[in-house]
Formats: sequence, structure tokens, C-alpha cells
Amino acid sequence: METVRQVNDISVSPFPAFPEKTEDRPLRVLFVCTGNTCRSPMAAAWLNSHGKAHGIEASSAGLFPAPGSPISPNAVEALKLAGVEPSPDDRFDLHTARPVDEATLRSYDRIVGISRRHAMELIYSYPAHAGKICAMPRDIPDPFGGSVEDYSRCLAEIAAGLKEMFLLDV
Repeated sequence: METVRQVNDISVSPFPAFPEKTEDRPLRVLFVCTGNTCRSPMAAAWLNSHGKAHGIEASSAGLFPAPGSPISPNAVEALKLAGVEPSPDDRFDLHTARPVDEATLRSYDRIVGISRRHAMELIYSYPAHAGKICAMPRDIPDPFGGSVEDYSRCLAEIAAGLKEMFLLDV
């Protein structure tokens, strides 16, 4: 099911240059933010929870992470409050930050920057992958250091963007 959107008077189909999922493997999506402890792991966990039935699996990385840093406890709490629970297939509660690199990008079908700035940094740093890099429909503000309510608002914005991007009706 493909819909067409108007962007600056141009008709645009979602992800026109991206490969679609196939019967033999899921569509692999990588979310990228700055530190990989808040927004991108929440986006991956939400999409893993709601996209699996649609043949989508997700992971995350950061442009400038402190490798091994744990996911923010408030991110885990916000996900749980939204009904996204860790599962054997996605132990997001054990997530640790990792940097984006060439090998990682090569193994994903779509790479989604959490903001336009993230997407542009990815395109600049990895031009060979520009055709599969995009940004969320709206920039997602960083809740780092905020309350559970801040993370919950952030997750709601992420979920709205993912529903729009992947045409999910959940």
C-alpha cells in the first residue's frame, strides 16, 4: 500500500529509492541519533514492537556515542508506559550505545536520522549510502536528562513519525 505525499509541490512516494522487504527477510532499519541512549533506541524498540508483523526489524546507533553507555532508564520507563516491553527478540532494556560505521550502514536497507541534522551528517560522512538515508518527518527534540514525562512526549513524537513513514496503522 503506497501513498503519495506532496512535498514542495512535488509528488513523493515513501522511500522511492529504498528496497522493500522480501518474503525471505525483513526490511532492516537503522535509527541514528547523537549519543544512542535515548531517541534512536526508543525508535528501534517502538518499531520492533509494532513493525514485526509488517516484516520490519530495527536497531540503532549514534553519531557521537560513548560506546557501552546504557540506554537511559527514563527511555526504558517511557517505552514500558507506552506498552512496549522487552522481549527475547528485542532486549532494549539491555541496549548499550554503539557508533555508526561503514560496516553497520552496509547491513541496513534504510537509515533514519532522528533529525535532519543527523541525516545530513550521515550523508556527508557516508555518501555511498546517501540513497538509503532519510530523516524522521519532523525533528525529534532530545530528552536527555529530562523526566519520564519528557521521554514519553519524545516517544509519542517518534511513534507518530514512524506511523507516517512506514504507513503503520497501530
